[in-house]
Amino acid sequence: MAHSELTRKARRRSARDLACPLAHFDPNRAFSPTAYNSGGGGMSGTIGDYARFLQMLLDEGELGGVRVLRAETVRQMTQNATGNMPTLRGPGWGFTLGFGIVTDLAAAKTRLPAGSYGWGGIYGTQFWIDPTNRVVGLVMTQTAIIGGPIANPIREAFYAAD
Repeated sequence: MAHSELTRKARRRSARDLACPLAHFDPNRAFSPTAYNSGGGGMSGTIGDYARFLQMLLDEGELGGVRVLRAETVRQMTQNATGNMPTLRGPGWGFTLGFGIVTDLAAAKTRLPAGSYGWGGIYGTQFWIDPTNRVVGLVMTQTAIIGGPIANPIREAFYAAD
């Protein structure tokens, strides 16, 4: 797909379909040979934008009555693709086509139900989506360390509140 075509499609679909007026896709950043190579390179938005995106995933590709992704696409994106192979997250975790997924909550040492998925980013961003309880969690920090030491206890405290 040509750079200009991708730019048009991304601008037309991403922010409009998710009703995230402050979300912005900068293809110059995404395709710059000198920019930091990151998974979200070129996309920026607010915490609210991020939360709406996560809600869309929880709702299998739909947000506010607008279909953004096909439900079967989201289901495929959120199935364990690694079986019992070791992953970055450690025991009890698998990996989907983009997220870590809980496969065994005891081994993962988490209160998240099996089938919950999410990911973290550098400087403290972490999200989780719990389809069993229909919960979306988002922790945003600015630290010099990957978010686990801060975000994981916040996530676990949420589930301990029962």
